[in-house]
Amino acid sequence: MKKNKNFFYLRKPKSVELLAEKICSNKSYNTSKDLEVISKSLSENVHKDFYCVDYIKKGLVYLHGKLPDIIKEYLEYKFKNILEIKYLVSNSVILEGVNLPIDNLYILNTYGLDSKKLINLMGRVNRLNEVFDLRNNNLNKLNPDVHFVYAENFTNKNSKLRNTIYKIKSGDFTDDVANRVLLNYDSKKLNKNNTGTNSSEIIELESTIKIREDFLI
Repeated sequence: MKKNKNFFYLRKPKSVELLAEKICSNKSYNTSKDLEVISKSLSENVHKDFYCVDYIKKGLVYLHGKLPDIIKEYLEYKFKNILEIKYLVSNSVILEGVNLPIDNLYILNTYGLDSKKLINLMGRVNRLNEVFDLRNNNLNKLNPDVHFVYAENFTNKNSKLRNTIYKIKSGDFTDDVANRVLLNYDSKKLNKNNTGTNSSEIIELESTIKIREDFLI
């Protein structure tokens, strides 16, 4: 089921490294000049025993919060720009605004992920800049490939991934508004002196936006 850029999601940093090791143990070296340069750079600037020194030669990188930011950002950049790097194993650090060219997602653990976080995770696949890239010449990327996988040693025996899928499809969740600005905002209390616009005009604009949002939902 692999594609050009494949992302494996787990929760624990230890599990991330173990899965990366397992994948690489079943892959032959697919090295190229670019991969050799990256491997050498990691060996000289991080440590010769850093796992990615060897993994990168097989087209794989892994990310988690225990890695120093500068190394993490370097590996993200290389995954994004080097075609030969086809596999990314990571945890929730990938949810923090990272925009990578991912074609395929494998979710092996959903512990600690509510519906919105899961949707955000799946949103890492086929970002809009990839969907509407003229070089693709089709809109197939509008249907992203997401796989929920039971994997020995990586998926909790009590995990109910099927229930998670049903929950996501139902769309049955509400926003938890924790923004104090939004909670205390009241357009009726606004006046022309502090906004430059009549409050009635603001209310009318807000009503129009609300109608459009309700229609889309």
